[in-house]
Amino acid sequence: ATSCAENCLLCTQGDMHLRTLQSQSNRYGLVNRRDLVPAHMSRSSWSRALQAGYLLDSQPNIGRLASVPCTWEQRVAAAVMSAGDDALAAGSTAAILYGVSLPPDGPVHIVTPNRPRNRGITDAILHRPLDLHDLEPSVLHGIAASSPFRTLLDTAAWDPQYAQRVLEHFLVSGDLTIRSCWRRLFVHATQGRPGIRRMKNLLNSWDMDTEQPESVLEARMLALCFMAKLPPFEFQAQIGNYRVDFLWRLHRVILECDGFAYHGSTRQSFEDDRRRDAELQALGFTVWRFSFRQIMHEPKFVTNSICKAFSAQDVAKSGYFHAENP
Repeated sequence: ATSCAENCLLCTQGDMHLRTLQSQSNRYGLVNRRDLVPAHMSRSSWSRALQAGYLLDSQPNIGRLASVPCTWEQRVAAAVMSAGDDALAAGSTAAILYGVSLPPDGPVHIVTPNRPRNRGITDAILHRPLDLHDLEPSVLHGIAASSPFRTLLDTAAWDPQYAQRVLEHFLVSGDLTIRSCWRRLFVHATQGRPGIRRMKNLLNSWDMDTEQPESVLEARMLALCFMAKLPPFEFQAQIGNYRVDFLWRLHRVILECDGFAYHGSTRQSFEDDRRRDAELQALGFTVWRFSFRQIMHEPKFVTNSICKAFSAQDVAKSGYFHAENP
């Protein structure tokens, strides 16, 4: 039987081990076994910490303090730490870290130029690419992640259904422009590189001279306009005292993107929009508005409505537009 003195000694050692683990853990309560053993504690001490339950296995050689709640970011950080010092969160995983609104329930994507440090990493897909460009890390929420363009290109390769959304986010944030995307794409465009064709198709739907959209809503509308092959338009054009989202000067038609936060949340914003429309109509323009919900969730309705209007020989006589042509 274990004596009281031995029990006290074990408790004291356990407290010391716990304090060591806490002092060496990162912001997510994760500790790397390779960093602790044997510099700060023995192998048997690590094993006892696991047996005692105040340290949990997260990934191979990565432990998680039991007192720290498990989060998606923690899951990503553990996988990156286990993969090695040169590993990066990549693709759609990195996009989420950048703030792109994507579902976090998929596998964690990790890119590493070298062999992963540990085998048996779970809930993650490890990529060892031949394309080693743009692998300088960006630290996001304490996690090493790929650069914006590398994140976009790898998303196009691995999760192409999210590529449009990722591109729109980086255009809005100013991290990328259409021109910079084309320049970086030529650097990466080697034979057999996954995602290149999808990126070309995606970028071809945008005009290199288009100004950066100021919101995801405008970015989405801009993409729809290009994909629908609408007549040439000016983006964020100045008309009198107002800057309008889309202007077809030849047809004297203005299209505005209405986000609820700025256009419909108060009576004052409603009144301001009505006054704005009245002044633009007085200058001879027709103003057409689409809501956030329509643009984001009913893109076919939006593009079909616009295309039908412009397919009429005389826009002034269309049921959608009523202003006279110049």
